[in-house]
Amino acid sequence: MAAASQADPTRAGRSACPSDDALLRWIEGQLAADAEHGLEQHIDLCPACAEVAASLGALVTEGARQLGRYRLDERIGAGGMGVVWRAWDPALEREVAIKLLNPDPDAGERERERLLREARALARLAHPNVVSVHDVGEADGQVFVATELVAGPSLAARPPGSWGEAVDAYLQAARGLAAAHALGVVHRDVKPANLMIGDDRRVRVVDFGLATI
Repeated sequence: MAAASQADPTRAGRSACPSDDALLRWIEGQLAADAEHGLEQHIDLCPACAEVAASLGALVTEGARQLGRYRLDERIGAGGMGVVWRAWDPALEREVAIKLLNPDPDAGERERERLLREARALARLAHPNVVSVHDVGEADGQVFVATELVAGPSLAARPPGSWGEAVDAYLQAARGLAAAHALGVVHRDVKPANLMIGDDRRVRVVDFGLATI
């Protein structure tokens, strides 16, 4: 699911459709009054945007809760494909990142199986430059992926300070992507925001929610 009109034929031609980020800011009450009013008017006239907003709102507004054995403590990211939480795994006594995937409601079981298949493929991949997948499954009717929690920022939030650092960072990312490609997994949304830098300066490729195999 995405807000771009090319991803949803019901929104074709609506160049003014808001992005998923704008819808999230509206849900969280972060828009200025005039922008909020304009977006609400658009949603009233655009069923596709209303559906996206409802799906995102159902995920974003959930409070801290249990998901299987995991305790979801803090929402740390969101987008059209789902919401990412900082969570606690009591079995292994460690923090993890839990991504609650948001399947296309029109695709039904086929889409759920695709998301699980992709996540399981990544779980077989052990590479220092790809975020480690600890667990994949379904709980409370929600497809989820549990990964290592990378403490550092993304390359979008903290760009490399020099040419040499940039080359090193993107070479690391390329090695991780090559390892994923060797398993037949293609990311399809590689960008600085999906390249996280740990405290050890190691780059991890994250957010394979748009991957294809």
